[in-house]
Amino acid sequence: HGEPAFRDAESALLKTLQRGLAGIVVTGGGIILREENVRLLRGMGRIVWLDADEEILWQRASRHSTRPLLQTPDPRARFTELLRERLRLYQTAADYRINTSSSSIAEVTDEIIALL
Repeated sequence: HGEPAFRDAESALLKTLQRGLAGIVVTGGGIILREENVRLLRGMGRIVWLDADEEILWQRASRHSTRPLLQTPDPRARFTELLRERLRLYQTAADYRINTSSSSIAEVTDEIIALL
């Protein structure tokens, strides 16, 4: 149970995806915590990092009160900590970075399609 079990399941599912199939794989923010996952994603194609200003990301994440990693006495501080821990990993893993802070879903979709 807990985060390690979730990460194991996440990695196992990623391994089942077939290379060569056209499509987009949408992952959770923690997928990049394991180097193995980054290697698998790279093998599937380009990695596009959908980023935003921290406050926007917090607003989006806090809409869902059931996020296990934010079940702490100070969820905002924990969110900032997680974001900082993952920033370098995102920067290293991503082929492309799209700032979604002020973009609509349609605009982001168009940007992704243009990159691929």
